[in-house]
Amino acid sequence: MKKRKQTGRMSDVLKKPRLQGHEIGDNCKCERFKCFEMINQDQMTRIMRQFNSFANRYDQDNYLCGLITVSNVRRRRPRVGEENAKLHNKSYSYKIRMIADDTHEVPVCRKAFISLHGITGRRLQFLQKSLTEHGVVQKDKRGKLVKTKLSDQTTD
Repeated sequence: MKKRKQTGRMSDVLKKPRLQGHEIGDNCKCERFKCFEMINQDQMTRIMRQFNSFANRYDQDNYLCGLITVSNVRRRRPRVGEENAKLHNKSYSYKIRMIADDTHEVPVCRKAFISLHGITGRRLQFLQKSLTEHGVVQKDKRGKLVKTKLSDQTTD
């Protein structure tokens, strides 16, 4: 078992169903965008099929980040004093890319964005943080050894 784990064959086999196993979630029932009324069932399955077809998680995250817009907060109205309030610095808006003869983007709410791509809120939170801090998605560096080279002065 150790040999198989080292070569990574078993872990690669287990990654694929997890990567392509996303399913459409529940209706958001929002009044503002009327997300699930604007998008028909055929479009939903196309969006999900395209999202599941990406080769790895990093490609999926890049696709999702292309659909998220980050902007500064325009107005602050804390209910408690500003020194006690937990103020947000950024605001996020989401859109869905409609795949048809003419590709266009439709704005949706946060719940619909999560539901239509079959992701969790925690993954969306990671993408938001990554976009806010770096502007792009950070590549996963788990399991990668970074060898640091000592300077010539230190070795002498």
